[in-house]
Amino acid sequence: MFLWLKRRRRRQLLATPYPESWRAIVENNIAHFQLLSDQDQTRLLERLRILVHEKHWEGCEGLAITDEMKVTIAGMASLMLLGMQGDYCFDGISSILIYARTFRRPGRRSSGILVDEEDELMGEAWHGGSIVLSWSNVLESGQNIGNGSNLVIHEFAHHLDGLDGEMGGTPPLPTRHAERNWYAVTQREYERLWQDAKSGKKTLIDPYGTTNRAEFFATSSECFFERPVEMRKRHTELYRLLSRFYQLDPAAWYFRD
Repeated sequence: MFLWLKRRRRRQLLATPYPESWRAIVENNIAHFQLLSDQDQTRLLERLRILVHEKHWEGCEGLAITDEMKVTIAGMASLMLLGMQGDYCFDGISSILIYARTFRRPGRRSSGILVDEEDELMGEAWHGGSIVLSWSNVLESGQNIGNGSNLVIHEFAHHLDGLDGEMGGTPPLPTRHAERNWYAVTQREYERLWQDAKSGKKTLIDPYGTTNRAEFFATSSECFFERPVEMRKRHTELYRLLSRFYQLDPAAWYFRD
């Protein structure tokens, strides 16, 4: 019953006129949009609209939420949904919290002693179903395609990773065989990134991915969407793995007629 009602509400939403200003926001703030086919552009705009409507949006430290913020963030997240079948629209995310710029997480204390330093962050994905983002960093990464960095993709990838109950670098996969293959490929690539970063070599994937396997999946997802042509050449197995997961071939976006 709940699924039927959700689908009905979404059909009703998509049947109403599209806000005129939203497409201009997408074209200005999401550089990927111009690479997409007409069909994928339409699909992105539909998914974007559902995300804007269904999520709770909250400004932090007095920030006033605008349509530009919601449309930009939802549009970037919708890139990740273009190949996924069915009605999935990050249903497990309930709220998106936005700071104007980087924000600080207080250090952790134990018995009155500071055991972790205060962190300055651009974003976070919480197990409870919330995504936290710095608007200035969202806008910078969205408008500058090809630098290998995209904050929205990074944090929403963490959410996908956690759908199986833990953020351990392996999102939910359909079979045991797929899980074994995922681990084998990502472990080889993780160790390769770690060795390259340790030796000072310039890496295509952000070396922050060496932090742990969860960060490796998030940074690899950024690279998959931001620098797909190079990733397909230099990290072929990993690219194919992510292509099967997202059901997308973003490198092909660059070679459309």
